[in-house]
Amino acid sequence: MRARIPLYTFIFIALGLMTMSCQTTRHQVARSHINQLKESTILVRLNTYLDRYNYFMDNGQEAAAKDLKKQLEFHHKEMIRAFNVEFDFCEVYYFYAQDAKQVRSGELSGILRDTNLQVISSSQLSSIQQYYVVGLDDAVLDTEYNPVKGKLVVMEPSFEALESPFPFYHGYYYTRLPHQSLSLRKKRELRDKNTRERKMVYMLNRCLYQYYDKQQ
Repeated sequence: MRARIPLYTFIFIALGLMTMSCQTTRHQVARSHINQLKESTILVRLNTYLDRYNYFMDNGQEAAAKDLKKQLEFHHKEMIRAFNVEFDFCEVYYFYAQDAKQVRSGELSGILRDTNLQVISSSQLSSIQQYYVVGLDDAVLDTEYNPVKGKLVVMEPSFEALESPFPFYHGYYYTRLPHQSLSLRKKRELRDKNTRERKMVYMLNRCLYQYYDKQQ
């Protein structure tokens, strides 16, 4: 008499096959994204907290508005400097957060900026065939408007964050690659980065290269 296999065994096998299929699909999607990103452009979103600035101005708090603007200008420069020094995975331009709607719809003319925050030329614009967005999400400001935590997130043009196993976000105190995986020399290099922005961008660049090399 042939032994009958319990129904739950079939269910367990089916769930396992479905999980394997989903994992394979995620890896394929991530591989496609990393290969496209290497040949694409990253557009870095510079937060402006325009609602907060307008609130201060509308309520006669010009000094607070001025302080906020001054601090944001400083952190924009720090973020740009971080990408200048630490990032070479692909081409980079910048845009202000209030222009996110145009970026999402692909209307990039007149809003993308270079490292000097000047609007890029038409020839530079025409060279952008494909792009991804990087933004500082979940940023928390202290009383002097300094971001004390947050994470750099790699997103599609629709502003949908990419998914694991793509190394899609890097926080002030967090990276998807475990810190223990760094060599002593790399740990020392990371400690030598003198701003949070540089540390985040350094790790973003490093993780993108590592993941890209694994796919080749």
